[in-house]
Amino acid sequence: MKRLLTIAIMVFSVLFLQAQKALIDKGNEYFNQYSYDLAKDYYEKALPSISAKEDLAKVNYQLGFCYKQLGNTDKSEMYFRVAVKNYVRGVIKPDVLLFYADALRMNGKYEDAIDYYKQYLKYAPQDHRAKSGMESCKIVPTWISRPTRYKVTNVSKFNTPQADFSIVWASKDYRTVYFTSSREGSQGSRDNYKSGQKFTDIFEVTQDRKGTWSS
Repeated sequence: MKRLLTIAIMVFSVLFLQAQKALIDKGNEYFNQYSYDLAKDYYEKALPSISAKEDLAKVNYQLGFCYKQLGNTDKSEMYFRVAVKNYVRGVIKPDVLLFYADALRMNGKYEDAIDYYKQYLKYAPQDHRAKSGMESCKIVPTWISRPTRYKVTNVSKFNTPQADFSIVWASKDYRTVYFTSSREGSQGSRDNYKSGQKFTDIFEVTQDRKGTWSS
């Protein structure tokens, strides 16, 4: 009976590891195709069963990069933090320090970001990305302490959580604008697997005489 139990455990372990590897391999397949929205799902399914330090470093690095590309700085920071903690030279690149610093900066953690930019610059002293990132971390607190007369306001009537960009005036009276967006309502039958959103379309909104924007 004991022997049968041992064999059953061994078989289960082999099947478990095979299932884990299949998830990671599928995630890698989509990752290499730049389909980050699909890749992250497979990595996240595999993650709870990973114990090896090298695998933890690599999968968390890939997940952090997926969320970096998808614009989710909170999750990007979270996964890059684990990747840095389990860093194994030769398994993942030192740029994990750069990406982690970027995520910290985007989340307003400037002092922590500077520390990791400095660590990364030991590996790549001439990398302008780290230098620029570190400089911005030093400048932003100064800007915050010395506000200007200008105020940035969210035009919530037509701004969305999706990507809205490249806005231009579309009429001589400055009451109509065109802009690009990946919001719901964009044409097309499927999502962009790289961004996790719709493929972009051009939208138009108009402001009435009372200053109210149309849909």
